[in-house]
Amino acid sequence: MVLKIPGVPNLLFNQSRTEEIGLGNQKRGETTFWSCGGSNFAGGASGDSYTLDRNYQPTSNQNVYASVELHQGAVITGVIVYGNAAAQVRQWTLRRLRLTSGVSNDDIAFGTVGTEDTSITDGIVNNETFAYYLEIVSMVNGDSIRGARITYQF
Repeated sequence: MVLKIPGVPNLLFNQSRTEEIGLGNQKRGETTFWSCGGSNFAGGASGDSYTLDRNYQPTSNQNVYASVELHQGAVITGVIVYGNAAAQVRQWTLRRLRLTSGVSNDDIAFGTVGTEDTSITDGIVNNETFAYYLEIVSMVNGDSIRGARITYQF
């Protein structure tokens, strides 16, 4: 038995609409973007001090991290981290963490703040096996991270 409600599409049985569930109107092969603001970054050690408004601003030397969540099977084609002029000497890396072991030795993309990397290594997202995150090393007082953008196709 199927309940029909006038004016409401039946997404369960109407095959032409199922491609849009969870992806908006995105079609396979189209380029799209994931982004996060500086407030998504956090220090990696207990006791790290920082100022957090729209940006992440450390008050001491520290590494910072932001979780990245993309669709299973997405193909990453570019990554950039944005920050102030002082932060542009800092190295960022998009890494993947093996869920079963917690080992994170796969660098997918890297560059300095303000520089986009489009030479992606193994950019197919596999959420069954890995988690993904951005890491910025050795940030100091005066550095400010404004956000990050990942370009991908699904």
